[in-house]
Order: sequence, then C-alpha cells, then structure tokens
Amino acid sequence: MAHPRIFAACALALAALAPSMRAQSAPEPSRAEARLMQMQAPRTIQTVFLKNATEPGEVNDIQTAVRNMLPQVRLFADDSQQAFTISATEDEMPQVLKIIAGLDQPRRLYRLTYTIAEMDGSQRVSERRFILLAAAGKRSDFKQGTRVPVVAGAYPIDKPDLEAQVEYIDVGLTIDATIGGSGDNLSLQTKIEQTSLSDQKPATTIPDPEIRQMVLDVSSILTPGKPQVLGSLDLPGTSHRQQVEVTAELVR
Repeated sequence: MAHPRIFAACALALAALAPSMRAQSAPEPSRAEARLMQMQAPRTIQTVFLKNATEPGEVNDIQTAVRNMLPQVRLFADDSQQAFTISATEDEMPQVLKIIAGLDQPRRLYRLTYTIAEMDGSQRVSERRFILLAAAGKRSDFKQGTRVPVVAGAYPIDKPDLEAQVEYIDVGLTIDATIGGSGDNLSLQTKIEQTSLSDQKPATTIPDPEIRQMVLDVSSILTPGKPQVLGSLDLPGTSHRQQVEVTAELVR
C-alpha cells in the first residue's frame, strides 16, 4: 500500500499542471471571430500619392492587388490626384505600403530600331532605319510622309460658287508598336503601313490620287539586342524585295 505522503505529492503535481493543460486545450478562435477582432482593432488613416502609375487602369490594378491580399483594408482611389487613402490597422499599414511601393514602379523603356532593307537575293541594295522609344505596355507610333488632298464629293456644274470639300490622307510610312514581357522574352506587336502615290492617272473626272499600300501586321518574340526579321515583300516588276527587321534594346 502506497504511503499517504506519495498520494499528497501526486495531487499537488496534478494541481500545478491543471492550468497549463486547460490553456493548451483552449480552442482557437474561428475565422469569423478573428475577422471580428481584426475589424474592431484601432485603425489609422494615411494618404499615399503614386509616382509612376498615372493611368486609371494602373491605379485599378494596384487597388485590386491590395484588396485581394488584405481584404480587411479599406482603400479609396482618387484618379484625379493619383492617390490612395488607406484605412488599416497598425499591423496592416506597413504591408499595404509595401505592396503599393512594389507595384508603383516606372515602366521599362525600350529602343526599337526598325530597318527596312531593299534586298536583291541575299544582298542588301539599300536600307532605311527608324528608331522609336517605347514604354512597356504602351502603344508608340511613328509617321513620316505627306498629306495628300482628296475631294470628298462632287457638286452640280450650275453652282460653281459652292466650295468643294477636301479631305487629307497621310501618304508615307507609319509604324505602330506595343512591347511587353521581360528578360530575354519580349513580346512585340508591330503594324507597318507604307503608302505611295501611283504614277497612273485615275480614269474619272475627279482628280483623286491612286495610292499603293503595303501593310505588315505581326506579333513576334524578341531577344534584347538581337535583330528579328518581321517579314518581307516582293517588289512587283523587279527581282528585289523589301525586308523588315527590328532590334529591341533596354534603355532603363
């Protein structure tokens, strides 16, 4: 039979362990309870002005990212000021500011060099180069040429006092470019339109010009610093062809 003192010692040990056992077995708060506690926590308000994200779409993207990452944060955008007013707890505020700073970055800027070469077989006869500065994700365009007048309509002969309506069309070279991606895989959408006046005269009484047109609309994947051929076009009546290539270089 055990000694009474042993029973007393065991009882004291169990009594000492009881609070810690109760603490370990206490249930954790549910998500709803945790959310309620977070909503009831003291909040601070701060306004942040964006430095680089100036377009409404960019502001909306940042706002969506913050709300997805931190649903409890209240974020109000002011497009006219390119600013956010933030309502968050002291623990959430540094996280919000870090997310905004990480997304509010300047766009990458690329130098696009387009070369339009006249080829005779594999030999270059002549070439023209055009350089564009393009920000990632934004459309850039280049135009070179003249504006040609075209009569918009005909008028009765018995009313010579009426002035003819004249419209103007661009004749020459137009390049539209939109670049995206990053690293060694850049995506480029290019549309090149080249127009010129024909030597033939239209067989009508209205002296409208006849215009020749060449259009190249292509999507391509580029490696920075490496020329990429976008396409070529045979020149009618000759053995020559025009070849279009582009090189992309990161500026900043």
